[in-house]
Amino acid sequence: MSEEHIVSSVTVAMEIEAPKDKAFAVSADHFQLPRWAHPVQAVRMKDGRQEVDYLLPDGVVTCPSVGRTDAELGTADWTVELPKGGPLKVFSRVLALGEARSVFMLTLLSPPMPRRRIKDAYMVVQKNLLKDLEKFKEIVEQGKPSPGPQPKNLAPSEPPAAKKPKKAKKTA
Repeated sequence: MSEEHIVSSVTVAMEIEAPKDKAFAVSADHFQLPRWAHPVQAVRMKDGRQEVDYLLPDGVVTCPSVGRTDAELGTADWTVELPKGGPLKVFSRVLALGEARSVFMLTLLSPPMPRRRIKDAYMVVQKNLLKDLEKFKEIVEQGKPSPGPQPKNLAPSEPPAAKKPKKAKKTA
């Protein structure tokens, strides 16, 4: 008889002494993840696609990753395709708490794992996510600049407005 596998989620939240837009700019910039999300070792674009070096118990693995952001809602969500076990999904949201404060919420949805491992894994992940949020808070509140541009495959929920064609200059 095979062991039952279930999906687990962990959600953590932290208040930030910064406006929503400032916190969202950091949460939506996947290139900043190695600065505050401990399992993310590196993020890069390769052949037009995003790759993440992700720390697992067995070591670091390179995984494809796709994301979606919505500035109005304050959401930045990613799926990391792990080599074993299925996708890891990360959902983040920044909510305004007035004009100068916000709250950052982060939910991690694990790939299916054996029921017997869930409780121990949950406690470790929750502890690590809280540490990650402390780093995130520091980056946002201290205004530390981003190391790189937002990747092109982090698509906004709605397509950008069409650009108006430039008028040709008149020559004499």
